[in-house]
Amino acid sequence: PDFVRVLGLPHVPKAVKVQLLQTVSMLVVNLGRDTSRYYLFSNNYLNQLISTPFDWSDEDILSEYTSFLKSLAMRLNTETVKLFFNSITQQFPLYIEGIRFFGHRDPMVRTHIQNLTLLVYEVVYRDHEIEDSALM
Repeated sequence: PDFVRVLGLPHVPKAVKVQLLQTVSMLVVNLGRDTSRYYLFSNNYLNQLISTPFDWSDEDILSEYTSFLKSLAMRLNTETVKLFFNSITQQFPLYIEGIRFFGHRDPMVRTHIQNLTLLVYEVVYRDHEIEDSALM
């Protein structure tokens, strides 16, 4: 979609990029119905957005980006996690892009990524519990 393309353009003002990240983050957090969430997650737009290169030296963009990643991670469950896995590249962009900031100097950025990591591992753990209980 256009918002992903706009975020990746170098000449787009920082304020626009920050606002788009905030808006998408609020959309993810406030979607009430599972069907709406699945629709938003299933078209690979969010994986494209997650993989968009930004100016990581800009604290405002980095803060909004990591907050956005945490918002996505908060909506993960054993069903939605599959929508963030890129079967072609065999990668999980939400996790891969997030952990690059695990040791960042900004405590808020680190906290967002630590939350993301714990939420991803919680889903993986629950998924294994479901598989194990199905085997018994």
